[in-house]
Amino acid sequence: MVARPRLSRLLSRSAAAAVTLLSAGAGCGKTLAAAGWLAGGADGRCAAWLTLDETDNDPATFWYDVLLALQVADAVPAGSQLGLGAVTRPSVLVLDDVHELREPAALDALGRLVEHRGPALRLVLATRADPAIRLHRLRVSGRLAEIRADALAFDAAEARQLFARHGLRLTTPQLRALLERTQGWAVGLRLAAMSVDPADVGGGIAGFTGDQPPVADYLAAEVLDRHPPEVQEFLLRTSVAERISGALADTLTDGTRGRHTLERLAGDDGLVVALDRRREWYRYHPLLRQMLHHRLSTDNPPLAAEMERRQAIWYGQHGAPVEAVRRASVARDWDLVARLLVDAALPRLLSPEAPALVAAVQPVAEQALRDPSMARLICSAAVRFHRHEYAAMDRDVGDARRRLGSVPADLRVSADVALTVFEAAAARARGRPSDLVGAGAHALALLEHAAAPDFAAAPEYRVIVLNGLGIGHLWCGHRQEANEYLLAAAGEAERLDFELPYVSALSHLAVADAVHGELDTAAERARHAVALAERHPPALPANTSAAYLSLALVHLQRAEWRDAGRAIALAAAASDDESDRSARLAVAAIQMRLLVEEGHTGQALAIGARLREQMLAGDAYTGLLAGWVVAAEAEALVAAGRLPAVLDGPAPGGRAQLCVARARLVAGQSGQAETMARALAGDPAADLETSVEARVLLALIAEHRRHDHAAVEALTEALALAEPEHVRRPFLILRDRLGALLRRQQQLVGGSADFVEDLLAHLVPPDGPAGSPLAEPLTDRELIVLRYLPTLRSNSEIGEDLFVTVNTVKAHLKSLYRKLGVANRRDAVRRGRALGFL
Repeated sequence: MVARPRLSRLLSRSAAAAVTLLSAGAGCGKTLAAAGWLAGGADGRCAAWLTLDETDNDPATFWYDVLLALQVADAVPAGSQLGLGAVTRPSVLVLDDVHELREPAALDALGRLVEHRGPALRLVLATRADPAIRLHRLRVSGRLAEIRADALAFDAAEARQLFARHGLRLTTPQLRALLERTQGWAVGLRLAAMSVDPADVGGGIAGFTGDQPPVADYLAAEVLDRHPPEVQEFLLRTSVAERISGALADTLTDGTRGRHTLERLAGDDGLVVALDRRREWYRYHPLLRQMLHHRLSTDNPPLAAEMERRQAIWYGQHGAPVEAVRRASVARDWDLVARLLVDAALPRLLSPEAPALVAAVQPVAEQALRDPSMARLICSAAVRFHRHEYAAMDRDVGDARRRLGSVPADLRVSADVALTVFEAAAARARGRPSDLVGAGAHALALLEHAAAPDFAAAPEYRVIVLNGLGIGHLWCGHRQEANEYLLAAAGEAERLDFELPYVSALSHLAVADAVHGELDTAAERARHAVALAERHPPALPANTSAAYLSLALVHLQRAEWRDAGRAIALAAAASDDESDRSARLAVAAIQMRLLVEEGHTGQALAIGARLREQMLAGDAYTGLLAGWVVAAEAEALVAAGRLPAVLDGPAPGGRAQLCVARARLVAGQSGQAETMARALAGDPAADLETSVEARVLLALIAEHRRHDHAAVEALTEALALAEPEHVRRPFLILRDRLGALLRRQQQLVGGSADFVEDLLAHLVPPDGPAGSPLAEPLTDRELIVLRYLPTLRSNSEIGEDLFVTVNTVKAHLKSLYRKLGVANRRDAVRRGRALGFL
């Protein structure tokens, strides 16, 4: 006997009610709860007890037993003739096992007792199911107190006391595991305490399940066998479901009364629980479900597999494709797994459900080497994609594509789209934007001919494909096409609530905005993308590198050096997962520009040489990135004074041409510099920074020639273009020549006065950038560990949260300290805050 004073207090607090209903399933502790309260004095009431049985279905027997119980307890005088009015002493009568009353006459007798018990008599009804009497009248009038299974469940302190009585001392995790498995069910805990060997507590807890003989025998005798055969069959068939609705139950049982049956079961034992207020979804007690499922699997394996298949198809039809795949995998129906994957679930690899989906297809994927069927190869490709093993994924996709002709006709389109999506991912990982565009165009053509009702994932595939097309066109340098596809992807992703592709589309739109000088829009989109991505930390890296990259571009153009350094470091960490080579190259190219501003021209040129070599291995060197690298190299050469190398070298793109023009101006070739600058200033396709800087150069050239009016006019145009977006960098490049010109502009021209003042303030300190990016970027896991450091959690606690060992945490910390250039946790926090990581 475990003392449970909280239940006694609960029974005492319900004393104001005429009737207390203790209603819960078998083994929930109803009897001992009432007995413990009576043993504690029952609030000074005279205590009577009657355990009902089958014989009490005879009203005469029922009334005789009630009267006898009251007489034994001295609640009524001996010889009383069933006069409840004779109960004048404050008394309580506990009627245990009220569920044994099934006959209408007996239930009528119980109803009369409840209604005519007399003011001195309080009733406590302990039952596995609410009796069919008019309890609603008592409930409405406030004369009914109800104590149900949730209140009777053991809490941690009570469970610890129970195990101590059995000589078992459990750790907190062990106790938590048993409480979760038993849901605090009294008999479940008692059986666990009896079955666990004190010499091997961990093993005993691991082996304590619903199919263990003592538990299974109790549940069979006290729960399953008490139901009629049709309900037993219902319970067995539906035990495959971790949660069950009426509609799913009907599918599994070929019935039409699933919801009614579940409602009745939930009212009967307390081992079937409603999960929502509308009572649409239910769950079975974990131990009960284990017992039922074990019996079904043992007695009728084909039926168990068929139930799993039906469940898989049902979930596929009701918008839960990952669960559908998981159930098909449990059924070991590999063809169904593949069909559900390509038709409905594969886009969820770009969602927080990705780990669950990969775990579901893993058993199929592991067989691909032994039996490379289409189903196994597609599952293997999905696993490889999730792990960023793109070379192995490519091999699977190639083998699968050769088998595409053998796929059933109704599956061929979705299978082709799935394979093309994998091919696009490989192109993105390798930094081949033109291949990405080609794959996207093929997939989009397929989707435009797909029949949506037969192809559940078509809208999500379309979002992925549009996003990929937009990214490919962006890095190829096709701004209009990139914007069209990315805007379409963002709009459709938002409508579908497909968050991670939405984040990706917003991030790359922000890059396009920043490149072309729409800085406020770029910053707004990028920050919105980061905020959305932070809802799903495990998916953060692959989806925010472009957002941070766009912020770096914004800060660079605004000469906000410290913020630019922070954004570059975050972009580098976010692109560390190998899923987007173009993004990694872009981060390095932008880092070159910041290094030039800091005066580290040698570092910038070394990065440029490596980038040129890497980009030539793909096709990235022909697009936007090539222009960035060439321009950054040219800026570094001009800053280093290596003018011949700039004048003689190739200079594709407006930014690089500006560097050549600047070099010519510095070299005294003002005529050629003017020709180049004027062409760039008049180019309608030039981005904002290029247009502003071209006019700044024209102003400087005019000033050099003492054409004062032309200088003022060119500078006025440059200021008018730059001021709305606060573009400062073009005015700071030749700071030693521009200061006097800006001061004269301030005196002669009234417009842009505040902006000119702001530029002059930036020209005063010659120190350049205040903050620099890390030489070696932090990985995503190092960033996460860094964010734990201000919490003062121990290394072992951080490891528990991240599901890694304490040694792994220590390894991350060692690398983190090295990259930050610090020796301890406190300095790492300070450095992290200075760099904007915290």
